[in-house]
Amino acid sequence: MLGHILGWVVLLFQPRWVFMFAFTIAILALSSPVLFVATDRETLFVAVFAWLFNAAVFVVVAGPIVAVRKWLQSRSSKADRDVDAELARIRAEAAAREQGASPP
Repeated sequence: MLGHILGWVVLLFQPRWVFMFAFTIAILALSSPVLFVATDRETLFVAVFAWLFNAAVFVVVAGPIVAVRKWLQSRSSKADRDVDAELARIRAEAAAREQGASPP
């Protein structure tokens, strides 16, 4: 469970799909020894279910974290839109000056 929390915290600060998949693989790899201690089929079935459930819980929580953080990063703020509008105005003025300054 500590691996899950560590992974979620890392994804909060670095929302990358690659990190999510890497943490999922790491969680599966580190919890795989439970598959080798099964003594019969029933225990193996329960171990495989727990193994996959462990990864599924991580992905179900991490997926929305990454998706929402990526979406929030892609949105531009009002200040960014204001700067873009100001740059567009300056470029338009410069283009108008160049058109007026060029010989006919």
